[in-house]
Amino acid sequence: MDDDFDLPDEGGNASGSSFVNDLFSNRPKRQTGGIDDILASSSRQRPRVTFQDEQQPPNPEPSAQPVSSSLLDSLFSGGSAGDQRRAARVGGGATPSSSAQLSAAPMELTHGDQLTSFTRRGPSPSRPQTGSQRAEQPPPNRPTSTIQHQESQQQINVSAAIQAELDQLKREVSTLRYEHSEDQQTIAELRRKLEIEQNEHKRSSERIREETKLELQELTRRNEREKEEARREADRSAQMLNSIREQQGDLVQNVNESNDKMAKEWHEQQLEHWKRLDKERERLENSIKIMEKEMDQMRDSYQKAGLLSSDVEGRKWLEEQREVGQIERRAFQEEQTQLLDWIEKAKEQLELTQLREVLSRYENLATRLVRSTQQKITKEY
Repeated sequence: MDDDFDLPDEGGNASGSSFVNDLFSNRPKRQTGGIDDILASSSRQRPRVTFQDEQQPPNPEPSAQPVSSSLLDSLFSGGSAGDQRRAARVGGGATPSSSAQLSAAPMELTHGDQLTSFTRRGPSPSRPQTGSQRAEQPPPNRPTSTIQHQESQQQINVSAAIQAELDQLKREVSTLRYEHSEDQQTIAELRRKLEIEQNEHKRSSERIREETKLELQELTRRNEREKEEARREADRSAQMLNSIREQQGDLVQNVNESNDKMAKEWHEQQLEHWKRLDKERERLENSIKIMEKEMDQMRDSYQKAGLLSSDVEGRKWLEEQREVGQIERRAFQEEQTQLLDWIEKAKEQLELTQLREVLSRYENLATRLVRSTQQKITKEY
């Protein structure tokens, strides 16, 4: 590509130095344009340019004619709007009319479009004609040397403008190539950074995924252990409650057996006591009968002996003894009644005391069980 466009390289001459200065100078880069944009305004005005072989006598110099663009049109057919900046850069070498024809709005052109547009144009078929070619043409209507001189000067100015524009295009192509290289390096660097970031993001995602998976597994295992522990604790609580119920049943059975035994013993004692009382009553009755019998015998003996006064006294004594026996009998009955009342009260008090003790033990045991269960559940959850 450098050979085709004769682009300046690193070891160039003064033009290469100016290219480097333009490339790395502090002034902002101008917008680039294509070869189609070089002579945009040439398509607007098309004055004709002719070449004469015959020299005519000079006439008074007419006013300046517009710059012919037939040569430009023959070099580059077609085109779009030109760039006023390029026409201004041509400087004093171009006439005002040619500068006006080359001025237009700048347009963007990429590196590939410039090269493609320039290479596809090829050599223009309408280059300046040689002397033999000009000789073959018919003589023009205005054979004056002044017109030929003006046209030659215009052709020289246009050629200089084209050459300057080509040089500028070469510099722009080199600048675009340099910028393209920098862009490629920047793109490669950005791709490398993007790949690094993607790899880092992938590693971070994998690490977070693994950590989340491990944490979820740990939480699942911990939940299983806690559920198993709660299940075992519930089983232990159920077993303890069953044991308490069994102990309560055994205790109630023991209390009932003890009460039955005490009631049986008390009943036997009462029976024995009543038997003793019956025996004592029978003994007293027998004693009274014996005493009455003796008194009857004594009365008979006194009657036989004629001792009536002693009979009266004996009768009084017997009455007194009978009253004493009745008093003793009533006292014994009262004592027996008091003893029975005391036994009943003692039995009731014993039953109440045993029942209170049993209920107190069961209440304490249930309280401790509930408290220990609540503490374990609180610690686990």
